[in-house]
Amino acid sequence: MNRFFTVVLMATMAAGCAASTPATSTSSGAATSSGGGAAATVQLDVHNTSSSEICYLYISPVSDTQWGPDLLGSRTLSPGETDHYNMTVGSWDFKAEDCQHHELFQMRNQTVAENSVLTLHD
Repeated sequence: MNRFFTVVLMATMAAGCAASTPATSTSSGAATSSGGGAAATVQLDVHNTSSSEICYLYISPVSDTQWGPDLLGSRTLSPGETDHYNMTVGSWDFKAEDCQHHELFQMRNQTVAENSVLTLHD
């Protein structure tokens, strides 16, 4: 299954403490912060415009050699839904899987900065 993914600029800058992993999800589930020094954070919007339900979402710094924990937990990201994450500005890797753990997409070394949106589509 071929899928296309784009990163579009569209989120807001927020001041505060940042971590080397996604800091928080602003939806019902939460990604956890591992602590870190003071740095600018931005909101990354992950928008599912594909026809597939996303059951597993992984966001890791490019410096990590393995994927971190699933950020969705018991939630899913249905077609048409958007999830929001407060993240440190920098370079990140993204991966999404369906409910059977089939990879829907993977993007590496993507810059997250002010106004970032990750759009997943067929």
